[in-house]
Amino acid sequence: MARTIGLVGLVLREDGPQTRPVFLCHYCGGEINEAENGMFYWDIEGSTPAYSAHKSCDVAAGLPTRMSMGLSTELIYLLRNSGMDEADLEHEAETANIMARL
Repeated sequence: MARTIGLVGLVLREDGPQTRPVFLCHYCGGEINEAENGMFYWDIEGSTPAYSAHKSCDVAAGLPTRMSMGLSTELIYLLRNSGMDEADLEHEAETANIMARL
């Protein structure tokens, strides 16, 4: 049976005239700005929301093991689930690079 698990930590951050999506760490509240340092965690049996966190913050918290997936992997998985193919991903990566330079 499928179930839906909410995700805590994805926000839109306004910075002057620009608004950008960012993931915030569940523990320290800081931005996860390097995908290789971020994780998603969720409790496979519970009803609590999933959340994003810095790997180092989660290790320091010393919580019991939960289900997890690296931020980089989760983002690609999300894009694939939205129906994007290789050409779409390449095009959107170029668009994101242009926007980052503005």
